[in-house]
Amino acid sequence: MKRTIQILVFATIFNLAGAISHAQVIYGDSFSDGLEKAKNYKTVLVVLAHGNWNRWNERLYEDVFEDKSMSQMLNKGRAVLTDVRVLQSATDEQKNKNKSRNEGFKAKGVHTYPAVIGYSSEGKLLGIRQGVDLPKDIEQARKSIAQFAKLCLEYESLKDESEKAKSAGDKDTELAALAKIGEMPLNRPDNLLKRIKQLDPTDSKGHYARLTFPHWQKLFSDVTSRTQKGEGAAVENELKKMLRTDAYTKVQRAFVHVALGNCYRRQEGKDKQAASSFKEAWGIAPETFPGQIGKRCYEAWYKSTDIASQ
Repeated sequence: MKRTIQILVFATIFNLAGAISHAQVIYGDSFSDGLEKAKNYKTVLVVLAHGNWNRWNERLYEDVFEDKSMSQMLNKGRAVLTDVRVLQSATDEQKNKNKSRNEGFKAKGVHTYPAVIGYSSEGKLLGIRQGVDLPKDIEQARKSIAQFAKLCLEYESLKDESEKAKSAGDKDTELAALAKIGEMPLNRPDNLLKRIKQLDPTDSKGHYARLTFPHWQKLFSDVTSRTQKGEGAAVENELKKMLRTDAYTKVQRAFVHVALGNCYRRQEGKDKQAASSFKEAWGIAPETFPGQIGKRCYEAWYKSTDIASQ
């Protein structure tokens, strides 16, 4: 018989010691109970917050979270499930019961329901998957949620590895683990960049440079704004300096080339350099987002001009 509760808390527990060879599902009784279990098992907590106003919310719980295939997809992880709904219409009694079960749960960052929220074993927010990240297809939703859960498990494993390395004075292992955490599509620990800087003050490994690379929207916005204010030469030099940094990934370098092309394009007499920069972005990372931006910019503005043949 299906369990009917009010907020769904999906706590995924990874067996760090490797003693458990198969997946298990354990139910918590509330959000706070899920946090407590995550803390006790030294693992992550993944919360599914869902409403009672449409059938898809219910199906996600019934056909994904209660389905045995979910635990199988987590491999050797253990999942603690507890179910709480976000109620749109309910009696006073139901509301009071719901409030009690939801105690401690904050919907900060949740813009739509259902939403899957990951927490570390310490109760810190790791990330949220909602909207387009939760496909409205049972099989695809199952895969998306399982991937997110496993990502949270990987975070917990890396955190444990970094802490053990720190205790043992193994700076290289600690640095490598922290760098991997920083590259994950999750919220970073508050002190992560500071600790990486302490472990590698000269950034010889390039981790700090990669992890502090500006978001592409901010990069493009700043380049456009400053170039329009007459700072084109200074912006060019800064972007060229970034390209001389070996630490950046191909995708990051492609973003810089697009930004440089944008800078050139906004200056008189520099169409040739702009075309070259856009082509370079396209060339070094053709199938990526910045590579495709470079391709579109080049084809839209320069492909049919005399510059293309130069």
